[in-house]
Amino acid sequence: MNILSVVSEKIKGSLLFNGQVTGTSDAKGIKPAGSNGVVILALVTMANAANLVLNLVTGDDADATNPVDLAGNVPIFVDNVRQSSDGITHTIEDDTGTFLVAFAVPSILIPEGKYLCLDFDDSNDANILSAVALDDVYHETGEA
Repeated sequence: MNILSVVSEKIKGSLLFNGQVTGTSDAKGIKPAGSNGVVILALVTMANAANLVLNLVTGDDADATNPVDLAGNVPIFVDNVRQSSDGITHTIEDDTGTFLVAFAVPSILIPEGKYLCLDFDDSNDANILSAVALDDVYHETGEA
């Protein structure tokens, strides 16, 4: 069995949003390749009166052209606490504060050839400080 020495050999990270979002809605995504699953992390700061709605969709490209809601519900974590129900949407109320929202997406829910995208709406773009996708690409080879 090969032992991987660093996280970057197991996880492929992609930046989705990094303080460069414009307006009150947008979507960005990645195309997983041979993935075991993807975790999408969004670092959010709420200082705007409108709620922030985060939603998982699949699309034809990284800009979520022809978006379709993800086909199944996934675990959602906010500040490392699993939410009481799984879903594809999480709304952060108009509270003031900073939150880390994580969606854990198994690869079986991502149609072949499609991009997994995080979209947001209803709120100010400045509320998303950063969003990244962590693609689990580790496959055990069985070699010693």
